[in-house]
This record gives sequence, structure tokens and C-alpha cells, in this order.
Amino acid sequence: PDAAAAPPPPAKARAVDDLEVPRRAWLGGWVLTSCVALAAFPALFGCRPAFVAVALVAAPLWSVGIVQATGTTGSNVASSCGKLMIIVFAAWYGRPAVVPVL
Repeated sequence: PDAAAAPPPPAKARAVDDLEVPRRAWLGGWVLTSCVALAAFPALFGCRPAFVAVALVAAPLWSVGIVQATGTTGSNVASSCGKLMIIVFAAWYGRPAVVPVL
């Protein structure tokens, strides 16, 4: 065998699970996008800022609960969390014309 023609061994790749995102980075991103949502959603959709604030705090908690309870991931979590929010916010809105469509 020709030793000069052998490819070099591949560099050890880090698995995604081994990567660590600094707490300041993800917390700062959440705060930044929350501020944008608090400013934009009431202006665009006419909803109460309190609805947006509660949704921003509740969505991560509900998502973790859904993942732990059902074992779903990805888009399934978004769908389940969205359905839960529809029920909660429709009840909070307090008008009979709001009917959650699941």
C-alpha cells in the first residue's frame, strides 16, 4: 500500500449534544425577541400586551411539559403548545365569539 496516498484521519467532530451555548447568549436572545414581540404583536394584531407577556413566559414552560409528558419533539411540540394556548387565551379573552378550532 502506498502510505503517501492514504487520506489523513478525520478530525474528531463534536456532537451537537456536546456543544454548550452560554447562558447569556440564549437568555439575551430570548429577552431581545420578547421585546420585539411585545412591541410588534399588539400593533400588528391588536391583542393585549398582557397576552403577549404571558405567552412569552408560558410557552417555554408548556413546551417542556409537553415534551416530558408525550415524548414529542419539533413541530409536534409547536402544534400542541399552540393548541393549548388557543384554549387558554380564548377563555381569558372572555367573548363567546372566540371559539378554539383544534
